[in-house]
Amino acid sequence: MFAFFRLAFAVILSLLMTVSNAISTNLIREVPEPKTAQELSEIDDLFDIHLVSREIIVVKNNNLTAEQAYSVVALQGIVGKTEAAILLNNGSSGTNTAMRELTEQGYALQYTDASGKEWTFESLLQKFVAEGCIKDMGYVLYTSQTDVDQLNTATNFATVYGWLPVPQEAEEIAIKCGLSCRKDLTGENCGFAYQLDFYNEHKDVFKDNLLIHQASSAMGLRDLAVQQNIFVMYTLEDDFIGKAFRTAVLRDMEKGTAVLGWGQYEIAFVGAMTEMGNYVIPADHCMNNSLLSSFTFDVGAFNEPVASVELDPTKHYVVLLYSDGDNAQWVQGGYREYFTWKSYNLDVPVTWTFPPMMTDFSCANTQAVLDIKGDDCLVCGPSGAGYTRMSEMYGDGIQAFSDITAASMLQNGMTTLTILDNIYENGIQEKAFLNKLEYYARYENISGALLQLDGDRYAAGKGQVWFINDKPFVSVRQSLWYPDGEGSEVPKEWIAEQASLVNAREADIHSIDGYSVINIHPWTINTENLAYFVSLLDEGVQVITGDELIAALDRYIPHENAKPAE
Repeated sequence: MFAFFRLAFAVILSLLMTVSNAISTNLIREVPEPKTAQELSEIDDLFDIHLVSREIIVVKNNNLTAEQAYSVVALQGIVGKTEAAILLNNGSSGTNTAMRELTEQGYALQYTDASGKEWTFESLLQKFVAEGCIKDMGYVLYTSQTDVDQLNTATNFATVYGWLPVPQEAEEIAIKCGLSCRKDLTGENCGFAYQLDFYNEHKDVFKDNLLIHQASSAMGLRDLAVQQNIFVMYTLEDDFIGKAFRTAVLRDMEKGTAVLGWGQYEIAFVGAMTEMGNYVIPADHCMNNSLLSSFTFDVGAFNEPVASVELDPTKHYVVLLYSDGDNAQWVQGGYREYFTWKSYNLDVPVTWTFPPMMTDFSCANTQAVLDIKGDDCLVCGPSGAGYTRMSEMYGDGIQAFSDITAASMLQNGMTTLTILDNIYENGIQEKAFLNKLEYYARYENISGALLQLDGDRYAAGKGQVWFINDKPFVSVRQSLWYPDGEGSEVPKEWIAEQASLVNAREADIHSIDGYSVINIHPWTINTENLAYFVSLLDEGVQVITGDELIAALDRYIPHENAKPAE
């Protein structure tokens, strides 16, 4: 009953916050002084580093039932609190990359048990029960993975008590391996009131700058949750009580909390997280991060610094911005478009949005990207350290997020930011938006930004440049985003039409007219489409990287807000 009243209070608070944030969004605020480089270096990494066993057990996903796989993921987290030792092989190219990197670093991958058979749920459980890894030799029983409230509650029990979450389907094996039931959730209503009570009772156990938001259809982050003491929940954007529960939990956390996972509706979910001063890392299908976040080494700077550029006044300069880099699972799941593009060996640099937190999440997958980067460029975001709608941030939230962004960019040698957002012309909203850009521009290690502005498929800015603290923030001028279908049959005629638009643009390195940022939409424009587009560009068009563009605008054009003539 008390939890119900707390939820009711949270509902009212959520309404008040929505009104307050709507007002705050439009206020012009004085931008604080930047943190020093030393202070940025002291901003904590997202995850605690744990030991990694020199012998890593590799379990094939297809040797497990769906229910057993969820239990194995939880076991990864429990074991990983002491020494990460389990890798679940889902067959993805990203997992294969991580396994290859582990082998090259001298770790022994064990594919079979003592009897020479591939690992199963039972043999895996027998091993770690015998080693005393599961607290109190206990398990917490839940119905099945389809009950997201029970599943998430069982995961949170594992974090707090070290008991293994076990679905009813696998209980017989758990008992056979010597475990005893310490908590039976199958008869419990584990709704939001129950979860809020559990959170409030154990909030000191859970991290106050990380949250995992994950539906029952995704299992991959639960090992990280258990190992790193991260609270797990899932709410729907059309469930007002659920959103109030989420508000109540996030209200206890720091501004600039990283929310790992995904939600029901992109804009509504990201907007809600943004309004509370937090950011999203789309990562709900990432795997093995209890191990991969602790398998750390120095990957070095993502990009070489661009001190200056020499441009040809007879050329029109273009940046090809390939963007879905806010999505950590896009990178860790294989980063297929990137590796396919690199296999073409074309002498055309592409600028890829890339989540800077990947060095925390998986050095192994990050290193594979850097090994073949060549002349390509990795730019931060969107929209910084993670996915936000900066126009909906305010006060302490945007200050915390911009600090975290500057710190992660400094750590990884990134100087160019990408921002995905809205801008409203002719009014206080635009002034407020530009004021918020100053939070990023105040940092010396951030040279400028590429703006993907909603409307017209990220090209609503039409190539306009704003100079903020004397640094260029330039918007996408054109978007390769095919308006119909999913990209399987993009007509060559349409691609040719898009190339002709670029070829017709003037060469003028001293005006914003002479530059174009072109957004490449990964879900409709595949690498073959992009290669064809590039082949149609005239000799008067030169492709450069995002870092080079920022350096060029800083050097060659007047430092004043401007729009291309067309």
